[in-house]
Amino acid sequence: MGDLWQGISAGDSVSEVSDKLATIPDVKKVRIKDGSISIKYKGRGVSILGQSYKIVPQFEEGRLELAQVVFRWLLIVTIR
Repeated sequence: MGDLWQGISAGDSVSEVSDKLATIPDVKKVRIKDGSISIKYKGRGVSILGQSYKIVPQFEEGRLELAQVVFRWLLIVTIR
């Protein structure tokens, strides 16, 4: 599948996505729990074009289906 963002691709396993997210400078810690990912940030989130966003990966059967980028919990951008 094609690269979605920062080397993360649809179809990646939970551990692959976790490892890739952990390399992003704004990410403090990534934890795998019950087949999903919990992300802690160094600040308010990942900086994109001067704004802070939260990354919300969505998994289907242990593989990345899509990733959402959330701005202040109001705007959700879905990346497929």
